[in-house]
Amino acid sequence: MECISGKIVNGDTTLAADVEFWIAHGTTDDDWNGTVELPPGVHVDTDATYRIELKDGRSGPARITNVGAPDDTTHAVGFRGAGPLA
Repeated sequence: MECISGKIVNGDTTLAADVEFWIAHGTTDDDWNGTVELPPGVHVDTDATYRIELKDGRSGPARITNVGAPDDTTHAVGFRGAGPLA
């Protein structure tokens, strides 16, 4: 599993920047999943697809699998790749 900074985007709108993604890679380019800790006030919907753009230039679509309850500083969000992360 790798940890890398990036942002989560919905269309042309950046929902959260400079967040850390924990990403696990499977056996194909489409097989990846992970978690991200989003700051307070950032809302994503379960089963919705957003774009992840990483600091190293890779990007790809990710479907939200679960959204944890927020605390005072962050809330954990799980995702699964919905296409290649390239």
